[in-house]
Amino acid sequence: MSQSTCAPDAASILFNLEGHQVVSVERTPSGRRVLIEPIAVEAACPDCGVLSSRIQARPVHRVKDVSCGGELVAVRVRKRRLRCPEGACPRVSFTQTTEQIPLRARLTTRLVASLAQAASCELRAVTGLAAAGQVSWTTVMRILGATARVDGDIDRRLVRRLGIDEHRFRTVRYLADETGRIKRVEPWSIVFTDLDTGTILDIVDGHRGATVRRWLAARPRWWRARVQLVAIDMSAEFRAAVRFALPRAVITVDHFHVVARANQMITEVRRRRSQTGSSTLSVVPRQKGGS
Repeated sequence: MSQSTCAPDAASILFNLEGHQVVSVERTPSGRRVLIEPIAVEAACPDCGVLSSRIQARPVHRVKDVSCGGELVAVRVRKRRLRCPEGACPRVSFTQTTEQIPLRARLTTRLVASLAQAASCELRAVTGLAAAGQVSWTTVMRILGATARVDGDIDRRLVRRLGIDEHRFRTVRYLADETGRIKRVEPWSIVFTDLDTGTILDIVDGHRGATVRRWLAARPRWWRARVQLVAIDMSAEFRAAVRFALPRAVITVDHFHVVARANQMITEVRRRRSQTGSSTLSVVPRQKGGS
């Protein structure tokens, strides 16, 4: 595949997105905006494999990328829509793709890798990772489920502090089974994490205590005996499952759920007092002279 013969400019070197060069950079009130394009001037048709450099259109798409220079950058990529030169090929035209920006991608490959690495190896909340990458919580969880490496040697790890948390990936769906009956599907998953290292041990389907109990029962006896602390949410089923499988471990609640429940209670109290007409506390005036 032929490449552009021009030397890389300073902006392209600093932006450092493999296979792309910077066309222009401008500063906007919200930050910086950069326009990039693939370095390769031709690409192979995905159907017949014939190389083409005949440009039919130059569509511009928005993609999200990692921060550059300490701040996030609005990235626009100017792709090439090429016309296939093979007359017998059923595909008339195709869009040029690269390893960093695949077809219909809204995130660069290096951003996906960065989010997957942070989610699987760092003790950070998913909401914090989503905010740092300017993506949604659902996107981070989808990346984690699709790309994050789950530890394959669970039983060989020395886990002293275990984290158990449930995640809902999307809304409830109704699907037809093999008999044609409609059933309700709740896309819940339980994530088991080594809290000392932040490593994800396993991700299993479900959100009930029986799932946690089966997973813990599958671990060797020596493995369970070494677990000293288990952090869960405020689930009675999880607590019962951990108490049954790990009777010597200390059970604690992670601070995220504690703060969430406290804020929920404050909201309910304010709403109830507002509905009863006593939104402010009554103050008894202090008597003068001590009488």
